[in-house]
Amino acid sequence: MFPKTRMGVPDMQYPGPEPSDLENVRALNRAFLDLVARDGSPRAILQNLPDGMEERLAGLGTKRAERLAGVPFMLFSLRERDDDYWELLLAPGDTPDLFLPAPEPDAGTGKLAAAGLGFAWQLARRNAYALRLLSGASLHWCEEIAARPLVDLLSRAASRSDVIELRCGHSVPFWAKLLDRGTSGRRDIRVAAHLTAWQQILTPEPARTGAWASAACRSRVRSLEVADK
Repeated sequence: MFPKTRMGVPDMQYPGPEPSDLENVRALNRAFLDLVARDGSPRAILQNLPDGMEERLAGLGTKRAERLAGVPFMLFSLRERDDDYWELLLAPGDTPDLFLPAPEPDAGTGKLAAAGLGFAWQLARRNAYALRLLSGASLHWCEEIAARPLVDLLSRAASRSDVIELRCGHSVPFWAKLLDRGTSGRRDIRVAAHLTAWQQILTPEPARTGAWASAACRSRVRSLEVADK
């Protein structure tokens, strides 16, 4: 039987991300910010942002980049809610050779995509709920990537050069908040901005296609400490 609360309602327990998961998210976020800051970086990732905001994100500097990297979610998206994209990518058929070069590859983007997918894959198998919290992914997406061998998943992703996108790249208010209050030197202001942005990720608009549509879980979770440096 399920454990019951005092009101007699089943108390479902969903383990949240572990400290090591948040450490990995910070590392991935910092790698992403380093990627967009470098000369000759693939700025197509930032194409939906206004020019001024794009330059602000690319020119954060070390301290502000560290503060932004501490958000409790991945700053880049693996297109977790793009049903059509992943349905095509994971369609039955020959698996591309992992060691063949990707079309028009960018080495930094390819490495980050592989690292992000590897992290998502192992977390989807261990704790899909935590992955949903850290990326806003649907349960179906978590199940789909977890069901495949990692080499197969990476091989298919390596055949594409567009796996990575900016998280909420179409939302100017989202990034305006993160680039302003989300990089503040005051921890209380910074954490409040991070949590507000996180809430937006966990309550996205419904997916356009119905095949994979699954709303992000709206559950009470224990507060997670946002790493501070």
